Amino acid sequence: MPPACKKENSGDLASFKNNTQQKLPGKELDQVRSYINNPDEFYYFKVNDDWMAINRSHKESLNILQRHLYIKKSGVIIGKLAGKDLIPDHELALSLIINKDAVLETLLNKDQAIQYLRRDNIELSTTDKGWTLMTFEGHPLGWAKLLPNRINNYYPKEIRILSAHPPREW
Repeated sequence: MPPACKKENSGDLASFKNNTQQKLPGKELDQVRSYINNPDEFYYFKVNDDWMAINRSHKESLNILQRHLYIKKSGVIIGKLAGKDLIPDHELALSLIINKDAVLETLLNKDQAIQYLRRDNIELSTTDKGWTLMTFEGHPLGWAKLLPNRINNYYPKEIRILSAHPPREW
């Protein structure tokens, strides 16, 4: 009996349909673009509720890859729209494409930064309201929402500091 032969490859690639990618409406697109530095350099798209951006020069490559492969992640997640408010994603906070001139920035001292990274309550003396980029020594840490009577910490739970030991000197 001859050994089992492998079927010959036709050279055609399997085609994957990406039903989750949607185009952004114009009004929403303007809101998203305001968070991005040099917004004309990026291609914007929506995957489920997440707003994404990739460099415009990679748009055609992404489209080709999506037709033939399952793409789990591409681009930078900007955030989700809730009403007229954009809930910025942690990925945007740490990205190089964020327009720091368009976002409120809150400077934290060392103790406040550690509290923020632990997702503990932070005491700040500020009258600002809304989304703010929490930073320590010029480095972005993540997002918080400043409210009149409290601060909502949006640092991701899964990467927070769990140790109660004080950190070594920085």
